[in-house]
Amino acid sequence: MKDAINKIKMLSVHKKVQLLTAAILTISVFTAIPVYAWFSNQHKAAEMYKVAYPNSLYINAAHREDRMYFGLDAVDVNDYVRGEDGIPVKDTNGNMIPITEKKYVFTVSGSNADKFILQVAHTNNNLFNYKIYEAKQYDYLEGEAPEGADSDKIVPAGTSDVNVIEYKTNPGGYTENPLVFASDPVNKTSEETKYYVIGNMINGKYLNNENNNKQIGADNLAANNDKYYTENYGENTNTEAHAVPSYWQAELSANPDANKQFCKYFVLRVTWNTTEQDANKKKETDMIYFSVLRTQ
Repeated sequence: MKDAINKIKMLSVHKKVQLLTAAILTISVFTAIPVYAWFSNQHKAAEMYKVAYPNSLYINAAHREDRMYFGLDAVDVNDYVRGEDGIPVKDTNGNMIPITEKKYVFTVSGSNADKFILQVAHTNNNLFNYKIYEAKQYDYLEGEAPEGADSDKIVPAGTSDVNVIEYKTNPGGYTENPLVFASDPVNKTSEETKYYVIGNMINGKYLNNENNNKQIGADNLAANNDKYYTENYGENTNTEAHAVPSYWQAELSANPDANKQFCKYFVLRVTWNTTEQDANKKKETDMIYFSVLRTQ
């Protein structure tokens, strides 16, 4: 090492400059290699990003509000139709009219999806029937819209009252869904009223009903001998028939906008047979789950 140093000292100034330049270029070559590799990796990552877009799906209450506002906490099958004053309405024979259905609005929204599967899983303790309908949101009832309001935001003339669901928004209820829609903004400062008009029934199907029916009832419970039952209970056959979950599914088009986002409104309609309910004295809790899966 000393000999090498002594030889360098004995070199002329010109030779020393050449040697130093060569050393600097050598170091630059070694440092440039990892820098080039880093840019190469970044380029590949960018290409992968273009192929596999990030996507998100959300299930919320009406107007994309938090799930707690869905309101599926209780269904009173013994209640009666009531007027705005809260007093039960009577038919032409003077009898109170029993309620036989409840309707709930919910939202499926997301990004970078063209199609998705909507699944509903539920137990059958209370012999309820479940159907899901498309729904469209409006801001005003006919005759109540301000002058100059967009006609697309007004409930169409002639729409039956039974097909309109009124919903009061909750300004503090937008913490779960970050999507922003310029055509359907949220108001986090004051309450608004939205109107949802029920459209066509979703043409889904049950995967594991005994009779492969689109409705669930006392005579059409979930099968207890198929793959879905086995996945849940294995070889256990000691199960109560009404507690075995039924699975309903439908594949739907998302119809995303120019920003590759979509927001679709639906109505869950829960109905029941009053005669069955009178006979079913022991009221139980039913579990119902909603899930979505992007398919395209």
